[in-house]
Amino acid sequence: MKKHILLLVFTFSAFFNCYSQNEWRLELNAGANVGDYLNDTGISAGADVSYLIPITTKISIGPTTGFSRLFLNSSDDFNFLPIAASGRISLNNNIFIGTDLGYSIIWIDGWDGGFYYRPKIGYKFNKFNLIGSYSTIDQNPETFSFAKLGVEFRL
Repeated sequence: MKKHILLLVFTFSAFFNCYSQNEWRLELNAGANVGDYLNDTGISAGADVSYLIPITTKISIGPTTGFSRLFLNSSDDFNFLPIAASGRISLNNNIFIGTDLGYSIIWIDGWDGGFYYRPKIGYKFNKFNLIGSYSTIDQNPETFSFAKLGVEFRL
């Protein structure tokens, strides 16, 4: 566990000295379980922070991390800590698509983590973005998946 936390700190320490106008993002999201635990219907809630670097006027990339909790009805709840690369492409002035790819730590006894991916689509408003996404953590033989809706604030 200490190794995972140190990895997270190291990953983001280089980016804390970066500065840019409105490139830090904070997303608050909630969703529903749609994966292997569908029979144990639950909800998820989480927060993500990203630092996006514009490559062109339409493409941005950068690191992202966050914390999500999957609340299940009949079994233990799961905590997830994704560490990923994020990418976005603006389709027009308001609509964008993107994905997060990386690794997610699963905080529960007997589990390590797994491949994390999160395709998303969003709509830009003046001060915030509305994002719909499908988060998946593939940890053989289990897959944790949930559909999410979030509000992202530009910091």
